[in-house]
Amino acid sequence: MTEFPSFRIAHLSDVHLPPPAHIPASRLFNKRALSVVSWRRNRRFHHRPETLTRIVTDIAAQKPDLIAVSGDLTNFGLPDEYRAAADWLSALPAPACAIMGNHDMMTSLPWDDGPALWARWMADGADSFPTVTRHGAVAVIGVNSGVPSPPTFATGRVGAPQARALRDRLRALGKDGVARIVMIHHPPVRGLVAGRKALTDMALFQRAVAEGGAELVLHGHSHKTTRGFIPGTTIPVQGIASASYDPGRRAFDPVRAAGWNRIDVRHSTLGWSVTIETRAFDGRGTIGPADAYRIERPGLIETR
Repeated sequence: MTEFPSFRIAHLSDVHLPPPAHIPASRLFNKRALSVVSWRRNRRFHHRPETLTRIVTDIAAQKPDLIAVSGDLTNFGLPDEYRAAADWLSALPAPACAIMGNHDMMTSLPWDDGPALWARWMADGADSFPTVTRHGAVAVIGVNSGVPSPPTFATGRVGAPQARALRDRLRALGKDGVARIVMIHHPPVRGLVAGRKALTDMALFQRAVAEGGAELVLHGHSHKTTRGFIPGTTIPVQGIASASYDPGRRAFDPVRAAGWNRIDVRHSTLGWSVTIETRAFDGRGTIGPADAYRIERPGLIETR
């Protein structure tokens, strides 16, 4: 392979941008009503726009080539929220790609009133997934796990057609020598969220990635910074906490601290080398390196 310069991806998730001040009552005769109550009583005190602004400022200072947002840009999946999120994506300090999360797909919504407003940041701009955002020899493959679910549930689903398409796209990109970064909202490994919030067809997604091959899988949803593997493989799975989370009066928790993943992709003698540094708030309100590791594909993780 010809010499490939380092490519930097900024991964963040669950930004939960502030919702409209007024929500028409006609929009609340469904699951949204419970979510609005949760927002007003609790969540609005912990998802702070000023926290998100500081994260984006830190991202800008690190000069990424691409910003990857793994869902839950909104709180209730309202058309006005989709439009506000599009404005926010437009203002980011680097080109971006995005997928939907469970909050973005809280209820059934006409495509043109919601996801279509993000077509510019979903690569193909189509109403089908997976999407592929490709920059030279690096590709971010966006998988949609955001589907409407019953009240008190936040489950996700990929579906067999999307899983087959994901496997086939990963195989084709691998044959072209492309570094494949898969992005999904729901955690694709067990134990990170309760069953009522989990990916219902997780084994289907895992099999598609294992058979297709990938260098890295990114996700959000758990509001925790975590690390794991696709079972039976050496394909790492990296989660990230909410980029807008402020503990308020709660005790500081480094796993939940607002942050983002700085991902540097290079070509090495072993294939693709991926270095991940999580940058997050510390207990003193400063953003800095919280954890870092390097992946050699094929190979094992080296911690540094």
